[in-house]
Amino acid sequence: MTFHLNVTDKYEDLHLTSDEGEDNGITTNSSKRFSETTNQQNRLTKLFGYKPEIRDPEKLIIQRKEMIAPNGAFEYNSSQTYHVSNEELFEMAESILQKKDYKTFEDLGINKEILKVLHAMNKNDMTVIQHVVASAPTGYGKTYAYIVPIIDYILKKRSHSSSGFNIGRSPLGMMLAVTRDLAKQLMEDVQALTNGTSFRAVLIYGEMLNRDIQNELDKGCDFIIACLGRLKTLTERKVINLDNLRYLVVDEADKFISDPTFKYEMNEFLKDTGINVRKSGKLTRVLTSAVIDEQILDEVTSLFIPDSKYVFIDHSKSRRSWNVKEEFLLVEGYDRFHTLIEILKSIKSKDPNAKIIVFFGSRNEMDLAATWMNLSNVPNKSISGNRTQEMRDNAMKVIDEVPGTILISTDVTERGVDVKGAKYVIHHNVPQKYSKYINRIGRVGRHEGFEGISIMFVTNDIECINDISLLVKDMIKCQYKVPPKLLNLYEENEREKERQKKYQIKILSMNNGINNGDAPAWAEDLNID
Repeated sequence: MTFHLNVTDKYEDLHLTSDEGEDNGITTNSSKRFSETTNQQNRLTKLFGYKPEIRDPEKLIIQRKEMIAPNGAFEYNSSQTYHVSNEELFEMAESILQKKDYKTFEDLGINKEILKVLHAMNKNDMTVIQHVVASAPTGYGKTYAYIVPIIDYILKKRSHSSSGFNIGRSPLGMMLAVTRDLAKQLMEDVQALTNGTSFRAVLIYGEMLNRDIQNELDKGCDFIIACLGRLKTLTERKVINLDNLRYLVVDEADKFISDPTFKYEMNEFLKDTGINVRKSGKLTRVLTSAVIDEQILDEVTSLFIPDSKYVFIDHSKSRRSWNVKEEFLLVEGYDRFHTLIEILKSIKSKDPNAKIIVFFGSRNEMDLAATWMNLSNVPNKSISGNRTQEMRDNAMKVIDEVPGTILISTDVTERGVDVKGAKYVIHHNVPQKYSKYINRIGRVGRHEGFEGISIMFVTNDIECINDISLLVKDMIKCQYKVPPKLLNLYEENEREKERQKKYQIKILSMNNGINNGDAPAWAEDLNID
């Protein structure tokens, strides 16, 4: 029986040229200088390789204890639905999905060492998403829904095998991640959960030397966590043996479908390796995505589950309330960077320990913002696809551990990355897709007891107006309640489009001009206290 897990940038390991979202074509001197520096560092990395620093499991266990899923994650409600693709599976799926006897991880009879770690993390009760393989909003515990049972299966399988945890053993499970940052985070979670056992996971992605990866595999491997690019290279060279694979997890599976390049690469990977997705009795496939529609579902299942035997469980709309206040600020296009600096300084003056994440639509915009911030004495860390992995890891470590950190990023950190206590997310551009918006704001307000604030910059240029239109239409399509301020902007823009047809004039009311009061103009339009 195969479960399809719908749980909701580019895969830089494929060596493409840009992050998700095209660069705007503007190249500043500062971004050129930074790119030259980064290229030099990249050349050094290729020569000497990079060994990611994995957090100490004991420290991660302590941190996870304080990162509690929202109360809504433990509740059943009518918006949680499922679809069985094959009649012969229906009776079996029905009996499993409607069982609510299992409330705790201990009820499942899983390995005692895993239970010990889960108890230390204060993760005793299962969230709804962890009762079954299903989708759920960000922060609802999707990762543990598949990692815990897979680790449990492998530990029991090895323990009852005559060869046991022998040197050189081939993996029984594998997970593909969309970014290196997410892969590293998942590696840390796996190591924490298997702390004190003989379980070995191997991390595979670009910038790591092939010989270092080979050495880790030779010691014996139970579970692989990888980005597609480097994994594809190593499988083509027959470095990795996937003949005994029993679990294939594709995290954020929709991302491997939405771009033709990645879809092609995934097709080639599945074709060239020993993974046979048609042998459903041998291989259990777990596909996750926070947001998915019927069209994407059809494409995902046709690629990964061609035998059509799957169960699709949708909890993505079950989050009744977000701990995130959604604000939208009208600014003049030329004033966006200045306004950003003012807002950041204002937040830091009122809340010095606040962690802030600022998203940009392109690397050039992000580099330009970094220059503005540095000139304005606003300390920051940055992440994008052209940063070395060492720089990216350092930035993630700082924002995770240091109060008051400002992280500026392209959408490379939009999915999955879990930052403890992040409070503010600022969108310097308007994303066109609901999934991108929901994943961005999902970086804040993720855990019980933590609230978040989302601030989106909106300008009066035609590109931004079109982006708003696309975003709102996609929100409506995905049955997401459109924030009132955003809906008002959309409706005003639509009325203006109608007027333009008649008068060929565009007028967008802007109320954020310089005023004569003590407070900055934008302060009247934002409620972030």
